Amino acid sequence: MIDDIERQAGVKLQRVGIPQPADVIKSSAKGILQDLKNVSSEVIPYFREVAAELIQDNKGDAETALCLTLAYISGYYKSAFTSKSLLTGQEKMLTMIMAPKEPGIKLNINACREQLDHWFAGRLADNIKIMKAIKNNGGIIFDIYEDQKSRYLDNYEHIKEREEGRLEFVIE
Repeated sequence: MIDDIERQAGVKLQRVGIPQPADVIKSSAKGILQDLKNVSSEVIPYFREVAAELIQDNKGDAETALCLTLAYISGYYKSAFTSKSLLTGQEKMLTMIMAPKEPGIKLNINACREQLDHWFAGRLADNIKIMKAIKNNGGIIFDIYEDQKSRYLDNYEHIKEREEGRLEFVIE
């Protein structure tokens, strides 16, 4: 579909990934920097006492005190990074790649779904909603819930033993 749009419009679209949390935080910090240019010098004296206390609380490290302040203003002060799907951008999701270990072996979505249903029966397999094929049937990518990562990896260790390493999973 994208190819059709590009052809009809006579343009080439650049594909970019979903912004990751680090990118969002950096962008937020730059936005704060722009906003700080609008702060009136008349209000600065009202903050000096608290600023001095903050620096003192950080063992005299003014840079750390400033970083704490910027983190709080940006809203990224509790946890900087949450997992985010590379497929949908949904938070608290991890994107996994399932691919054959040996080059040249084809693995389409149906074959991957069969493997997932077989090896990850029940809720683990049922929670996989979106699957996308890798170019030339080189495997698939899919999302799992962040809190299920260890269960998937435990199952994967079992699969490696049973399948003699024919399948490989990678978490992005």
